[in-house]
Amino acid sequence: MGVAQAAKESGLSRETIVYLDRRGLMEVEKVAGARRFSGAQVRQFKEIAQLRLMGLGLEEAVQVAVRNGSAADLVRLCLVARAKAEEIDRTLQAWVWLCSLIVERLPAAQTAADETSS
Repeated sequence: MGVAQAAKESGLSRETIVYLDRRGLMEVEKVAGARRFSGAQVRQFKEIAQLRLMGLGLEEAVQVAVRNGSAADLVRLCLVARAKAEEIDRTLQAWVWLCSLIVERLPAAQTAADETSS
C-alpha cells in the first residue's frame, strides 16, 4: 500500500512515514519510485503511533517497534517506561483525590444552592 493509506491505517502522519524512510529508520520498498508498505510495516507504524502517544521519542519508538535496538537500548527504554508509568500513577492519584474532594463538598454546595433559590 502507498504512503497515504499506510498513514490512514496506522495513525502516523504521512510526513512521519516519509521521514522514517528518508532517515533510513525503516526499510521501504519502492515501486516505480513510489513508496510501498507491507501489512507488517503498517502494524509497526501502529506500534510506533501508540508508543509516541505514551511519550516515547520517534527514534525510541522505532527501536521498540522495529526491534532494531541493542539490548542496552531496550533496557534503557524499559527504565524510561517504568518512570513514565510511575509519573502517570502519581497524576492519576491526584485526580482521584480531586474527585473525592469534589464529592465530599457536593452536599454543602447543593445546600447553599437550595438556600439561594428559595
